[in-house]
Amino acid sequence: MSGSKISVYALTGRALEIVIGQIRCENQSVACAGRINEIIKELDAHSGDFEKQMNNVQLFMKRTSEGEEQVEKIRDFQKKINDEINSIRSELTGNMPSISVKYTISEEIYAQKRSVLKRLQKLKVRAEELKAEYDNIIFQDKQNISVIQSSIIKDLESTETEFDELSYLKRNDEGDIQKIQDSIIDDLNGVYSFEMLDEDTDDELRKRKKSMYDCLLTIIGDNNLSSDIINEAKNAVLMLDRILSAQHFKTFDSLIVKPLLKKAENYKNLFSIYLKANG
Repeated sequence: MSGSKISVYALTGRALEIVIGQIRCENQSVACAGRINEIIKELDAHSGDFEKQMNNVQLFMKRTSEGEEQVEKIRDFQKKINDEINSIRSELTGNMPSISVKYTISEEIYAQKRSVLKRLQKLKVRAEELKAEYDNIIFQDKQNISVIQSSIIKDLESTETEFDELSYLKRNDEGDIQKIQDSIIDDLNGVYSFEMLDEDTDDELRKRKKSMYDCLLTIIGDNNLSSDIINEAKNAVLMLDRILSAQHFKTFDSLIVKPLLKKAENYKNLFSIYLKANG
């Protein structure tokens, strides 16, 4: 036969305050611990963002010889994030709360539970501040990279730009600007994780890709063009299939298709002049 049971509702005065206080402390502590765990998981899940950001900055460092300070800043912040996450995780483990099956009417135990709650509340503030700092740093880096990317694309699209004036177009030994542009294109297509919002819907992007595809097929089917130009068009068709965003489409159009169309037009003009001269 079981012993007598005392309901919490049978308690009065300070005894009732102690038991209710312990229940509240435990519930709030569990909620705090849950939120801290969520933040840790979010930061762990986005750990790859640091590498992606450094890859993007290093891509433009190769073109501008600038950005070393940015890379160092990202590395330092990555270390800070990792160290702080480990510290928060360790402290959380040491203060992990639980819901009691039964409660002891004890001022000392109540004080201990209040102390655990205060530590977890402070730990939650640390975790939330770390998450806010992380979001801010990543957002700023994405903005900086987007500005640089837009500037490069604008310069390459401009018919008035003198390539000699562009610091990020480093000449090779032969001074071959075309090879440099091709190298930039390879880099952009290797990374192409520029964080810009797509303005086109899927349907609009599909229509623009179809129009570009038809244009490239026209080049491929033109027997008056050189085999090099035709092969470039074939490669462009393969690359076009991998485009999934409006911004990537714009980059591809600016750096691949428009220069190819101009090259094809110049070739046909020269070929026409040749035919007239030897007709």
